[in-house]
Amino acid sequence: MPKEIKINYFLFIAVFFGGIVLTLALPDFDQNFKSSLGHRSIITHSILFPYLIYHFYLRKKDEPNVYLVLFIIAFYISIAIHLSADVHPKGWRGTALIKLPGNSSIGEGPSIIWMFLNIIVGTYFSSKLFISIANTKKYFITYLVLASLSAMMYAVGDGGDEGAKFITFVSIFLITFFVAKKKSGTKAVEQKKVPLKKTKKKEKKTGKSTGIIIFIVVATIFGGLIFLINNTETNNKKNTQKKQKITNWRADKVYKDEFNICKYRITQKYSNKNFSEFKYESFNAAKNQKSYTKTIKMWMKHDGLILKNKKFGYVDCYIKVNPDQSINFIRVGDKYK
Repeated sequence: MPKEIKINYFLFIAVFFGGIVLTLALPDFDQNFKSSLGHRSIITHSILFPYLIYHFYLRKKDEPNVYLVLFIIAFYISIAIHLSADVHPKGWRGTALIKLPGNSSIGEGPSIIWMFLNIIVGTYFSSKLFISIANTKKYFITYLVLASLSAMMYAVGDGGDEGAKFITFVSIFLITFFVAKKKSGTKAVEQKKVPLKKTKKKEKKTGKSTGIIIFIVVATIFGGLIFLINNTETNNKKNTQKKQKITNWRADKVYKDEFNICKYRITQKYSNKNFSEFKYESFNAAKNQKSYTKTIKMWMKHDGLILKNKKFGYVDCYIKVNPDQSINFIRVGDKYK
């Protein structure tokens, strides 16, 4: 492969970042084939597809298309970002587990091992490929920053433990990058050649550039962590406030499931009546109790032998509201005016 990148810097950003965005959601394509693959399929939730493209279209070529190389690098990164989020599910069950073809789960332990292995190998392969086509600090910085920002944005959009998802990717990504860089035996160089007489100045500039690289990468990661932590705390506060507000939400109004239960039970009790209209006039519910009886005052109209839409009268419907806001039917009262 070529030792120097052959494309415009801004085109490099567009292809690399665009490739990540385009392929980030591809692992979840298996949801369209749940019966045959299962969600979190071992096929889609792996580096299989980027590796196949690399193996058949890049591996044996001396000078492969650099645009395709960048796309494969982005594809590896997006798989690693996606799996870094998937290793932090709400619970290790159901759709959180890796599935074999036929929608058969491989279990919790093997699922965790499988995803971490693919994150490690995916980030290593991407860095190895990248270093082979770009060995300047300008591209190294951009590569590290764009990948980290992509991971942060995906973690925020995915929800849950956003900080853990971001840290998982970034920590593995940085480790594999420096391992790949060390194994390659190449050093980041400046794009402009410096005369031999200015060697000392070049060394000073190199030292400054290295410091700038470290500062930018650390600042990006640190800033991302602060953002994710603050965002997580804000979401937790909102969720707590929301839970507090809806602790006894059935006391606020008559809901559709309650109305339908009452309508059905009244129809059963007065099965000889041809009801044409159901409405409720008022309700009574305790707002300071965990479990209580909710009374709904219903009124109906029915069709007689001669007259239509005759007023039937009022009927009280009694429903038990449980602490978890589930409901149970109690009884329907007698008709009154």
